[in-house]
Order: sequence, then structure tokens, then C-alpha cells
Amino acid sequence: MREMLSSGAEQPQRRTMTYAAIADKGLLLRRKLIRGFTRPLMSLLFRAQVYGKEHFPSGGPLLVVCNHFHWAEPPLLALSSPWDIEFLGARAAMSHKWVGWFIRLYRAIPVEKMGINVDAIREAVEMLRAGKIVGIFPEGRTHLNHLSSAWPGAAFIALKARVPVLPVGIAGTFEAPQRWRSLQRAPVEIRVGEVFGPLDPPRSVDRKAALEWASREIMRRIASLLPERMRGSFEASPEQGDGRP
Repeated sequence: MREMLSSGAEQPQRRTMTYAAIADKGLLLRRKLIRGFTRPLMSLLFRAQVYGKEHFPSGGPLLVVCNHFHWAEPPLLALSSPWDIEFLGARAAMSHKWVGWFIRLYRAIPVEKMGINVDAIREAVEMLRAGKIVGIFPEGRTHLNHLSSAWPGAAFIALKARVPVLPVGIAGTFEAPQRWRSLQRAPVEIRVGEVFGPLDPPRSVDRKAALEWASREIMRRIASLLPERMRGSFEASPEQGDGRP
């Protein structure tokens, strides 16, 4: 009787694991199909050059941070990286007629541009602790051609998960529509920086100051990989250099 009860108790667990494995495989297949559809489309629109591929680590856990001047940065980052990225995406963008359909299909982690995204941060941290690679755009989409101040989400995730951080700078997307009007592909530079972290703020500062310190360090690393005119108020990190050959 004890053996029967024991085997019966284990059965649902095996089923749950099976369903989860099937769901994971389904998501990976879905993302593979999205990349297969998106790659030729992006090749028609952009002439992308990737620099610093040697800085891509073999796997996670890893937090990838990148600027966001245009809708094209997320697919360009996804297509240029060697692994599957779990993106955080704006909930507002998910309601967009075309872009939103891709974001929902990719199953990005939804975030609100305003306020504290407790659930999104918790999910991102859990994924990082499970060894996955999470991508976030610290500013959100700015509609500007230079860096602006970051929301605290990226810094909070980096400090909470205590994982390495990979900065990426993408330049050229903001000017793309001008090229398209002339039926030309837009030149884009994707620069991958060196992995840094885990972030370790000064012990003498409080939580708010630690978040501000971490946010600024993340943005400085991204700034290092962009042309000077796009860096906004952020100076290139001295450890990173200017990220340019």
C-alpha cells in the first residue's frame, strides 16, 4: 500500500515536468521561427556590422544591457547574439498592431514604463538564477538619438541577481527612416563590450544611492560603445575605453 501511495504521489510531478519540458521546447521552436522570419527582413532594412563578438560569453547567467533609440534594437540584438535571450519588453508596445504581435509571440517579460515592476523584476531575477540570459533596455525606448537617464529596473536586477553584465551599443537605427525613404539599407554598428560585474556598490551608501550608482555604471558602459554624440550626459567608462577599433 505504501509503495502504491508513493508511486501515485510521484506521478503528477513527472507529468508537470513533462508539460514544462514540452512548453520550453515549444517556446524555443517559436523563437527559432521568429528569427527565421525576421533575419531576411532585417537584412533588407539594415546593413549591420557586429564588433566585439569575442566578448560574447559561452552562456549564462548573464544580464545584457543595450540602448534603445528605435524599434529595431531588440531584433538586431537578438539576431546578432549566439544565444536565446529572455527580453523584458514594454507592456504598452505589446498592444501595438504589428510589433506587439511579435513581442507577445516571443513571450517577452512585460514591464510598465512607469512605476515599480515587482513581478517583472522577480521573474527576471529567477531566470538569471536559473542560468539564463536576460536582456533589458535600461532607458526604455527614448525616441532620441542619445542616451538618457535609466529607469532603476536594470540596476535593481543586476544588484539582486549578482550576475555578470554584458553591455551592447547599437548606433545607426535612429537615422534609418531617412535611408529607407531613398530605398537604401541603413548602416548599423553593433558593438559588444567586455563583461563586467557583478556590480558591487560602495558599502557606505544606502539602497537608493546604490541603485543610482549601479544605473550610472551600466549607462557609462553602454556609452563607451556609442559615438560621442550619442552618449548624452554619460562619459565613457575608463575601464571600458571607447569600445571602438
